[in-house]
Amino acid sequence: MLIAKIGGVPVELDDEQVSKVIKIFVKELVSASLDMYSDEETMNKILETTMLLSQKMYETIEKMDVVDDTKSTTLS
Repeated sequence: MLIAKIGGVPVELDDEQVSKVIKIFVKELVSASLDMYSDEETMNKILETTMLLSQKMYETIEKMDVVDDTKSTTLS
């Protein structure tokens, strides 16, 4: 999956790598949040927001994928 171009050089990640990037982002966000907030209600809201952001990130990255062989193939 093409993520970006840096100096004209394409940066590509496969689905597993994209998943790892999102997991690292979520882990770091939750860790930083735990350092600042400790009550359960706030943490639940942070977790909910994080999950929504993670899904949105994945969907955005998925839309950036220009070539998707599964969408162009039909079974007869």
